[in-house]
Amino acid sequence: MKGETPSPEEGVLSVPNPVLIIPDTLAVELIGKLKDNPVGWVFLMVGLLSKPTPKQFISRHEGPHKSMISYVDGSYAKATRAALTRLGIISDFEIIQTEVDKDEELEVSCLGRLTFKYYHAGAINSVISTQWGGCKKRSGMTWGNARKGAATDCLKKCLSEFGWAADVYATEPEVYEPPSKDDLRQQSIDTLYNIGSRAGMTKELVDKFVAKETGKAVGDLDVRDLAAIKRKVTKLGGVQDGY
Repeated sequence: MKGETPSPEEGVLSVPNPVLIIPDTLAVELIGKLKDNPVGWVFLMVGLLSKPTPKQFISRHEGPHKSMISYVDGSYAKATRAALTRLGIISDFEIIQTEVDKDEELEVSCLGRLTFKYYHAGAINSVISTQWGGCKKRSGMTWGNARKGAATDCLKKCLSEFGWAADVYATEPEVYEPPSKDDLRQQSIDTLYNIGSRAGMTKELVDKFVAKETGKAVGDLDVRDLAAIKRKVTKLGGVQDGY
């Protein structure tokens, strides 16, 4: 996403947002007051970022226990950057690192850096936020769109360090749903097959090894038995076709 920083004209026109866009007269007035006050620029930036989130940018999705969780659309993050650009506070968002899990979680994670820059006394001053963001690849979603989703999530988390959308995210309670016994057992089975795969074993070889060691099918093992058999498979580092 490097090079995505909008110019004052391009950013404002491509992301129309009457709530955030600052009138030219007010922009000129603010810039005039702050041009000799570098600390004032930072206060202005944080003040704009921590404004109440317009309702049209707040959506909801279903969370644990069928609860509804609020989140902020990615378009609001772009609109926020465009509004700050009008005041001469330029932002640059860059993805530093990307990790893709195509085996277990089907998730893209990325580390991004958001830099706000403003000019004072002939020099460029900057304020930086670095955060991780992620996006799970849902059914029908391409990996390209999953990468875009992770980048957008990362941008929103970087902005949130300056108070952006705090009225939405800060009010959401932490919800923890403990896994059920069946969930734990299935996770252990999945892990067993993954360990076997890394040791060069196919699923069928893992099944044969489990049957030989325990006299049971993998699906009949409880969590304790699975833990023991996982340790044995980990020590193997590979098996013979005779299993």
